Amino acid sequence: METPQQQPYQSPVTPPPSMPQPMNKAWIIPAVVVAVLLGGYFTFAKYQSMWPFSSQVAMESPTPTPFSTRSPSLSPSVSQSPVNEWTAFNSKYFTLSFQVPVGFDVNDSQNYIAVAKGKYETYEIGSNNAFLTIQRFDQNFTKEKAIADARGLLKNVKESKITIDGSEFLKIEGDDYGRYEGTSAGKIIEIFFEKSLLHVESGRSNPAPTFDVLSTANKIISTIKFSSTASWKVYTNSQYGFEVKYPPQYFVESAKVIDSKFELRFGFQNPGETRAVITVELSNKTAQQWYNLLAKTPDYPAAQGITISGEPAIRIDFGEWGLSQVGVQHKGYFFIFDGNMLSPLLSTFRFTK
Repeated sequence: METPQQQPYQSPVTPPPSMPQPMNKAWIIPAVVVAVLLGGYFTFAKYQSMWPFSSQVAMESPTPTPFSTRSPSLSPSVSQSPVNEWTAFNSKYFTLSFQVPVGFDVNDSQNYIAVAKGKYETYEIGSNNAFLTIQRFDQNFTKEKAIADARGLLKNVKESKITIDGSEFLKIEGDDYGRYEGTSAGKIIEIFFEKSLLHVESGRSNPAPTFDVLSTANKIISTIKFSSTASWKVYTNSQYGFEVKYPPQYFVESAKVIDSKFELRFGFQNPGETRAVITVELSNKTAQQWYNLLAKTPDYPAAQGITISGEPAIRIDFGEWGLSQVGVQHKGYFFIFDGNMLSPLLSTFRFTK
């Protein structure tokens, strides 16, 4: 058997110690700059409630105020999507204006303003999807009755004063559990103007909240401005002894005698606004006698007693298309207001002799 030949022993070669190489510092400055920028971004983003990562603390995004003004203090609410862009709304029928978020719908009518998120809709039961409304008081819906209802039907009622555009008004808020609006309307806030009621409800119109109802209402209310009629045009008739102011979207279409009756007819810039006519005839009949001549059937609309320039008058609301008639007697002349665009005229009409 052949024995393998052994190799002679050799001691291991130890490599020479390596000398430290100079460090390349060219990358340090860019790295520091990037770190500072990233830290600044995340600090700014978190401050602005745009933090892209989960956090244990929920940050509420403040809703921006359209312009600096007094902001009434409404009750707090859970915050949902913030509202960032606002647009101006000027009522054609009420002497006020305010701002609303872009994309919200405002329904403006003779006696009622409704604000809804998205398209304003009405339902068969007489309800709608508005979360803020302004309703004009009348004979059946008086300011005194509205205040009594709020005090008597709401729970956890809280009364206070609120200043809007330099004027102070009564505010009543409370919790509704179904007795006040038929179905639960959640938090109710009502502000009582001189001639109308501002109403906010957080629940019924917003059962699955997609925005902060009370915060948005707060912002809208803070932008309300009461416009003056000082800039309205004035129609004066010395023969029949009256004058009336009318807003910019109205114009005098005709003023003439037809079949022994004087007729003042207004036209409108909006084709959908159909009629406002003041007729004057020589007659000593009273407003009640005028109504009795018209109400020949049991289903004829009920008479509403109102006052026109200090004289007792009767108003008849026909419901369809918002048509109304108002009759008033003054010094041997009988005045009839007819149409669906009467509110501005009725509020500024006055006898001059």
